[in-house]
Amino acid sequence: MKLIDNFMFGIFCFAFVTFFFGFFGVLLLRNHVFIIIIALELMFLGTSLNFLFSSYIFDDILGVVFALVIFVVAAIESVIGLSILVVYYRVFGTVSVDFAVMLKS
Repeated sequence: MKLIDNFMFGIFCFAFVTFFFGFFGVLLLRNHVFIIIIALELMFLGTSLNFLFSSYIFDDILGVVFALVIFVVAAIESVIGLSILVVYYRVFGTVSVDFAVMLKS
């Protein structure tokens, strides 16, 4: 039983570290659009891993359903975000967060 507890603690630590790598990626590297998208995906992954392992511990299907919803939202966010970036690059010739801030109007 002790081995399973240590394993689950390690998995929760992995989910925690994954989420905070994404969180600090968004906070610290705000001038790179692609890194922001990757960091958001890491945050989604950490959250969904936490739901999955919690549902395994509590023997509940609801965590798996939430994780599937998070995976679907992350996939949709990636597709829409990258398509917007492609159109933005075609129109302006650059993909820069600093340039996008000047477009507020």
